[in-house]
Amino acid sequence: MRKHKFEFNSFAENTYLLWDEQTLEAAVIDPGMSDAVEEHEFRAYVEAQGLRLVMALRPHPGAAHGMQAVWPSSSLCRARATGV
Repeated sequence: MRKHKFEFNSFAENTYLLWDEQTLEAAVIDPGMSDAVEEHEFRAYVEAQGLRLVMALRPHPGAAHGMQAVWPSSSLCRARATGV
């Protein structure tokens, strides 16, 4: 298991990316990307590592999480449960 920490938005939201080194399946925890620039930074890292993002977890609500208007609709993450 590997991890990488990002700091996003004006709240310095800690966003974590975890992944399995063998399958390269990844999960993002507390996605705090608030604009296209931050989403690009995240996407570029995921792609550079060759990861397949399969899960996004938001463990708690908060003001910093309200800034995620750009990211939830992104094509980056498709929930396994939907079969997409």
